[in-house]
Amino acid sequence: MKKFIRTLLVAVLFTAVALAQKTTYNSTALGFSIVSPTTLTLEDSKGTTDAGVAYVAHMYQGSTDNGIYMIMIGEYPFPLQVSDLDKMADGFAKGAGGTIQDRQHLTLSNQPAERIVVTRPDGIKFINVITFKGYRAYQVAFGMGSNSTSNADEVRGWFNSFQIQ
Repeated sequence: MKKFIRTLLVAVLFTAVALAQKTTYNSTALGFSIVSPTTLTLEDSKGTTDAGVAYVAHMYQGSTDNGIYMIMIGEYPFPLQVSDLDKMADGFAKGAGGTIQDRQHLTLSNQPAERIVVTRPDGIKFINVITFKGYRAYQVAFGMGSNSTSNADEVRGWFNSFQIQ
């Protein structure tokens, strides 16, 4: 019986450690790093701006019981400017099918940034921090359902760990 309890305790301990593990993503090619509470998958695509300019998009995403975690990197043929932050924020809200409930201007990795909170009619909520460096736009986002309660420490850690290289 002692052996069974010891084995069960070890299994529970290893499961707890495995669930608590985080993964560091460090992309020198795309110029960022982040610590993720979940495994992220990458999908590349191409798009065009409202002005018809082509760009390449890289989207990392993964989910936990807490919600969905996303990083979107857009590579443009022109250097980005502070005025582009509002355009990207509005484009995110439109693409998510929601409206911006809160907008704050801040600094991230010594770059101008914008933090928005977007809510959809069905109650799904997104927090998105948008910044840029040179020809790249970075959007670090978290989304959760209307009935979800997020783990604030996990979400805060996600956003706080993001760095532009």
